[in-house]
Amino acid sequence: MLKRFISVQEGTASQTLIKQSSFFCHLKMTLTVEEADAFIRQTKRQYTGHTNCSAYIVGNSGEFQRARDNGEPSGSGGLPILETLKQYHLSNVTAVVSRKFGGQLLGIPGLKRAYGGAVNKAILELGLAEWRLQTQISCHIPYHFVNQVDQAIHETDWIFLENIDYLEQVCLTCFVTHEDLDSFLTLLKDLTNGQVEFAQGDQRYVPYPLSDSLTSS
Repeated sequence: MLKRFISVQEGTASQTLIKQSSFFCHLKMTLTVEEADAFIRQTKRQYTGHTNCSAYIVGNSGEFQRARDNGEPSGSGGLPILETLKQYHLSNVTAVVSRKFGGQLLGIPGLKRAYGGAVNKAILELGLAEWRLQTQISCHIPYHFVNQVDQAIHETDWIFLENIDYLEQVCLTCFVTHEDLDSFLTLLKDLTNGQVEFAQGDQRYVPYPLSDSLTSS
């Protein structure tokens, strides 16, 4: 499995209106063809009455790629979606653009610009993220350490704090990469004078938003 890769921040972008046709682009990080196809099916169910063109890039080296026109003229919907994703050098990503016809024909060149432009707008609007493969760690600490632990976590760029539960003790659910695990445990032991209990969970990919300005090439 990849330790990290660049993909999208997930969501649906605001509407693009072109000659009374509305376009909505939906973006999702997907690790497999099965996940990509499931997301496409789900979006089609949610946007019935729309033409839903789609494309995905998945696999450790982007070896699985597919574009679907969903009834639009061949090459006018799915392909410009795919090409726009490739311009940003993204991995493990699926995009679906839902179009509601407004009564005016756009022509094949117009459709290509519209579908590709909807994806570009969504990427600029929602942003990109570095997805890191991290391990879930549940930490139990006494209440009087919570502020300094919370501050220390937020001062790093390698610990993802998912949740804090205030129970008999404070339970923090964090995610860290495998190579940072020892450093994380040492940090918490130092901050709590050793008064911390750990439980290691499963691994999953966690998004870290990229703040740099976005450019395609």
